[in-house]
Amino acid sequence: MIAESTPSNSVDRPGDSAARVLVRYGVIPEVAWFSFPAASTDTADTTDTADTSDTADTADTAAAEPEAEGTPETHGLPERGGHVVIETSRGVELGMVLEVRTRVASTDAPASGSVIRMAGDSDLADFQQLRSVANREFFDWELGIRKWKLDLQLVDAERTLDGEKLILYVLNGRSAETTRLALLAAASGAGLIHVQPVSAAGLEYASPGGGCGTSGSGCGSSGGCCSH
Repeated sequence: MIAESTPSNSVDRPGDSAARVLVRYGVIPEVAWFSFPAASTDTADTTDTADTSDTADTADTAAAEPEAEGTPETHGLPERGGHVVIETSRGVELGMVLEVRTRVASTDAPASGSVIRMAGDSDLADFQQLRSVANREFFDWELGIRKWKLDLQLVDAERTLDGEKLILYVLNGRSAETTRLALLAAASGAGLIHVQPVSAAGLEYASPGGGCGTSGSGCGSSGGCCSH
């Protein structure tokens, strides 16, 4: 699924100096545009104004103090195929860059979220570890859905990159059963849960103004139903 806002004409948007990156994320993929800090495109300019007498000192300092891993300011804009850590409506997630735009069209809608940082080796390792955890949790949740006699079919599960939220992908999810699953999960002490309805066409989202449950949206997210 792709967000409706797709940059077209290369016209600067007033007050919006951030670049945009098209990112694919989620175990059942979604594609959307995310804002990228404009400061990352200006790092080269600082070298021209530096005092040459301080070059050696700067080099020594850089050697003694390694760069913070994955920060946009130190690594510039990402390239296609690179990985970034993004903030989505579901939480912190890992995504793959599909396209980069350095200018935003005046007619474009706001970005779906923002890039937090370039993904480092530790982020990729965490993602793989959390994927394994979610695969193990899948079977427990499948049994739970049967035990609670819910008219839902669990098709996949994943955790956000910070490990704080579990995302459950379910068929037949745009019904009161979605709410029941979230409430039963909360009562069991399972923590943060986001129930994401899916269909053969991909992810399903509720129309604006829908509540948690029958519409498939809730708890401050654009799709599914999450509980504490």
